[in-house]
Amino acid sequence: MLLYDPLLSIAMTAKEATPVWTDVMSVPCGHAVGNEKWRGSELAKGLQDKIQLHFEEGLGLVDFQLPNRLCVLYISEADLVAGNAFKRRLVRIRNGGNFHTIVIVERSEEH
Repeated sequence: MLLYDPLLSIAMTAKEATPVWTDVMSVPCGHAVGNEKWRGSELAKGLQDKIQLHFEEGLGLVDFQLPNRLCVLYISEADLVAGNAFKRRLVRIRNGGNFHTIVIVERSEEH
């Protein structure tokens, strides 16, 4: 059985974009690694009720990493309004590695 190692090293690609875990299979089913910026957020609290969520400082562009090379990017409504930075982030993830990516976009209701 593989267990998550919080001291697992992360090597960044030359593009400084996508983190490449030295052993991506170290994130077992039922666990996830979250970017440190999400610690204490409502989203992280909700996830922690369902899975084991560990936080890492050096995930780069990735907000969450799940088992089997699956990454999650969360784009807030503020990111959408702010400009094109989120588009560059998506392109860098797409070009950066051999990961499957889920993109979650926050959007408020229209009245």
